[in-house]
Amino acid sequence: MSNSPEADSIPDEPPPHLKGDKVVVTSPLSITEACFCIPAVRALRNARPDATIAVLTPDSIAPLWQTVGGLNEIIEYPEEASAKAILQILKAGTFEAESSLAWEDSNAAAALAKADVSQRLGYEIKSLSKRLTDQLPIDELRGPVEHRVRYYMGLIEKLGIEAYLTKSFETPPLPPRPNPIRIGLVPGSVLGPSYRWGVDRFRELGTTLLANHQVELMIVAYPGHAQEGNDLDLLFRGKVKNYANQFDLDGLLTALPHCSFLISNDGAVTHLAAHLGIPTVALFGPGDPVTTRPLGRHHIVLSQHLDCSPCNRQRCPLDHHRCMEELTVARVYQAARKFLQPQTSPQA
Repeated sequence: MSNSPEADSIPDEPPPHLKGDKVVVTSPLSITEACFCIPAVRALRNARPDATIAVLTPDSIAPLWQTVGGLNEIIEYPEEASAKAILQILKAGTFEAESSLAWEDSNAAAALAKADVSQRLGYEIKSLSKRLTDQLPIDELRGPVEHRVRYYMGLIEKLGIEAYLTKSFETPPLPPRPNPIRIGLVPGSVLGPSYRWGVDRFRELGTTLLANHQVELMIVAYPGHAQEGNDLDLLFRGKVKNYANQFDLDGLLTALPHCSFLISNDGAVTHLAAHLGIPTVALFGPGDPVTTRPLGRHHIVLSQHLDCSPCNRQRCPLDHHRCMEELTVARVYQAARKFLQPQTSPQA
């Protein structure tokens, strides 16, 4: 066999292609991972404009998929449903998939295998491979660490689809910017205590913003994670609007576009805002701002790098999450000012 570069570049076999025009995509189970998956689903939609595409998703995150244009059907199942129960939902519906895509092993992937979908594509992962008819290898990581979105885009590219196009990352249209500027504060995080900047610092930051700018502040939270928002509301003594307990996911997705920008801990709300095209000052501690920063160029990501970071731990085993404690109010305020510049006076 020749050792020439030309010979080395010849693949052992051609890439697989989607068979048929009815495709079902299994949503990742995590809301954050679902946000990272959406550009890949858009790329699939754009490459196959005549295909009928459905997303099979836990009902808890179905409202997110409802905001993604171009999907023909959202098939919901209870979050704790077994593969057998999901199979019954598939059989009771009218969508008859010819191909499926799975990113991770799940009861949904198992249900599609039990439904005997003729072509089932996914990554060559030990726990997932048994559910598939076509296993695609995960590319070995070389060079710099890559953003998590590349995991999903990589599978689409292996199908011969050009994924990294501008329209794969298009966000829904936003309403006019509020006047005065409305800033969403997100003091909680679904990722755990180590990911949370202190509510006292959010209070100091908010007080500074109110004293120096014509702005409105509103506290928001991911559904079921309102504690820090309520604690912050007590510190503000009713001077800001507290919506931490107000919204389910559908309501949150409706409310966020009415914010000019967010100041948010790393977590689900940050990525929902990015999906909607809302600028965010994202506060990163134990999470990795390289691999899981919010998608888009209009965000400001702040982190305080330490020798132990990123550790991705929910609770800090060392110094009471120094990575967040050393992120100063002054630094976050200066970042927020960049989103305020067009509306502030020169003296502000």
